Amino acid sequence: MTYLLDHLKRVAVRSDVNKMTMLNLSVCFGPAVVCPSPQCDVVDLQPSEKLSKHVDLLKYLLDIWPETRGIVCDCSASKIRSKSLGFGVFEKLKLQQATFSGF
Repeated sequence: MTYLLDHLKRVAVRSDVNKMTMLNLSVCFGPAVVCPSPQCDVVDLQPSEKLSKHVDLLKYLLDIWPETRGIVCDCSASKIRSKSLGFGVFEKLKLQQATFSGF
């Protein structure tokens, strides 16, 4: 949950570019992230009221969540690609593409 809130906060901070405000993120993710377990005895609320509580809770969490918790993210595409595939794998893919293009 900590990593998810970190990520959602980083997205919300850039809402001027991506149009995803804290409210928009809460509407999208609140019902899925904050849903109660099936065994939970929820007070008799209408389904729309239950969803609004989930949205409100996630929005509140995002409001109070710090923008940075000492986590530095260098999100350049080349670094993400090399970290996710591993440098050797990425180079191997380039080699395979060069080999197959000769046929």
